[in-house]
Amino acid sequence: MRIRDAGRRDRPAVPRAEFHPAVSTVDPALVGRLAELALLHAELGAVRAGRPRLIIVEGPAGVGKTALVGRYLGEAGELRTLRATGEEVEALLPYGVIAQLVRAARVDVPDSLRGLDAPTSRSRDPITVGAGLVELLGTLQNGPPVGLVVDDAQWADRPSLQALLFALRRLEADRVLTLISTRDSIPGELLEGMQRLVANGGGTLLRLTGLDAAAIRELGILMGFEQLSLRTAERIREHTQGGPLHVRALFEELPLEALEQPADAPLPSPRNFSALVLGRLAGCAPETQQLVIAAAVLGLRGPLSMAGELAELTDPFPALEQAMAARLLKVHGDLHHGVISFPHPLVRAAVYHDLGPVRRIGLHAQAAALVENEASSLRHRVAAARGEDAQLAADLGAFARGEAGHGAWASAADALLSAQRLAPTPAERHQYLLEAVEYMLLGGDVGGAMAHTDTITALRPSPRRDYVLGSLTLMTGRPEEAERLLTGAYELCDPGTDRRLVADLAVQLANLGLTRGKGAESATWAARALDAENAEDGMSLLRSALTCRVAGLTFAGRASEGLAAAASLPEASADLDQPSVDGYLGRGFARYIIDDLAGACADLAPMSTVFRHRGPAYLAVSALQFLSWAEYRLGSWDDAILHGGLAASIAEDADQFWLLSTAHLGACAPLAGRGDWEAAQVHADAAQRAAALVGLDGCGTHRAREG
Repeated sequence: MRIRDAGRRDRPAVPRAEFHPAVSTVDPALVGRLAELALLHAELGAVRAGRPRLIIVEGPAGVGKTALVGRYLGEAGELRTLRATGEEVEALLPYGVIAQLVRAARVDVPDSLRGLDAPTSRSRDPITVGAGLVELLGTLQNGPPVGLVVDDAQWADRPSLQALLFALRRLEADRVLTLISTRDSIPGELLEGMQRLVANGGGTLLRLTGLDAAAIRELGILMGFEQLSLRTAERIREHTQGGPLHVRALFEELPLEALEQPADAPLPSPRNFSALVLGRLAGCAPETQQLVIAAAVLGLRGPLSMAGELAELTDPFPALEQAMAARLLKVHGDLHHGVISFPHPLVRAAVYHDLGPVRRIGLHAQAAALVENEASSLRHRVAAARGEDAQLAADLGAFARGEAGHGAWASAADALLSAQRLAPTPAERHQYLLEAVEYMLLGGDVGGAMAHTDTITALRPSPRRDYVLGSLTLMTGRPEEAERLLTGAYELCDPGTDRRLVADLAVQLANLGLTRGKGAESATWAARALDAENAEDGMSLLRSALTCRVAGLTFAGRASEGLAAAASLPEASADLDQPSVDGYLGRGFARYIIDDLAGACADLAPMSTVFRHRGPAYLAVSALQFLSWAEYRLGSWDDAILHGGLAASIAEDADQFWLLSTAHLGACAPLAGRGDWEAAQVHADAAQRAAALVGLDGCGTHRAREG
């Protein structure tokens, strides 16, 4: 039985042709569905060879089932298609779906299939009708393969499904492809019977889920949003649950500026969807409307008691009951201590954005006093702000720095962007913006950071401004410009007052040296960073000064010195806190170079977990890449292929242009060793393009091994 979940999944990346979000040539309706389309074509190949196949396509409304099936049938070539659609209002009419299939055949049919539209058809046995369908399919075998297509099978009448299942069980060498799409699982024993057919090797169950952020980003580019960041794409995914229909509607209705706004409030919902939701809300009692509105202000999910208090209802249960009946809210847990939520994020967005500004601000101000955690309170305070607010901006800045200390880079950046909008002076606004972009880069949101490039470039030159611009140019593959900006900023810094900035600059210059194969230079910069970190308040957020020192010495052919620098590190663990992780990645690389492959994996495996979960993104790429190299040489090729592909995937998704070449090169080796030449060549070509793009010196690793 083949079951595919066609949604978000960890898998080795298929490299894009360019090193910006690539524009595909596919129909926007098929973005993120090409693998599923290929699978359907493969099943048709089996049918042409005389093996009947059943494909069940499951997924919620708006997920793209109809678009996928329609495109597939359009590309199927010579296929005699008999198509029927389930209708909700006809679900109790027996054999309505079979009657549609029979009419589409346009041939004489067996007596058991005649007059299925007549009232007397109610008395027919599904076995008799199913046998007639088998006979009909047999008469069609002299022509091209036959495609039986049933759309919206969740509304198909039960007798039709029973007859269809009977017929499918009796197909042996018939060239028949049956394709059933359903919003929800087909009821009971009928679903079980069809799944048994699939389980016995008779087909595929294809579950379509929402598009992932990378696919949404590709769709946005196809629809004209060339600067759409992965961070914004992820926000759209959460907002729409990846439903292609809703995603396309947002792209059609909103400008990029509206999509890129900080996450203080939900994105709007598409107009047609909003109209349906607001129509249902208008039909509710005033108390129910108050409860739903209060819930929308609080968020997607929250305690019923809090929503009732915000709505000023002494008894929220009658209102909740009506809201549930109107499909506006649902409840989790027991009623008295339960949590309420919206059935879809777009329902909340429709209600929220229908509020007038005065009422919305007032409700947020009240909510800020009701919620218990700092993040929620700040969110409501921001939404309730009526203009500049220095204290709120300062509170957001303090919160952001705490989040950054735990590796919550996206949350930290969002808080600082909100602080930037509330700060009363230009100097404060500039400071918050620079910090926000720095956190975006650390979290791997290079696309989001690039959206602020023009604003930052226009600022008066300063060490902090040039550090952020230098980091951005480094990560986007412009090493010469990065070196000019970073060294200039370093020379302007006051080591006595800018200790953390001195450490950050030195670490970035050490990273730059590593990417260019200049090990000794990298080690020197790393030593300066370590000196700065030894002072109070000098700890770099990059968390890699010792790693750069060890790796730089190793690149320079002095691996023993590098290992000595990391001699005090205990055993690596994925449970280490953020300030304690520096050095393990460098030690793992040095161990790899001296052929201590088991020791390398002992360092690199836990570090790949730490950096994948907490960032920075560039360290996650490096840890996975080095781990893949070590596993490949140990003979653990399955693990090497998995981790090498994941390194390339993260480098692509996080726009880590400076690491793309080595990431793809590492992913290539185990695939080539396995003889998977096609996949290896894709990575090799991507590595070559990336190296040319950033002027990468790829000889550093070889020099390190020779040393």
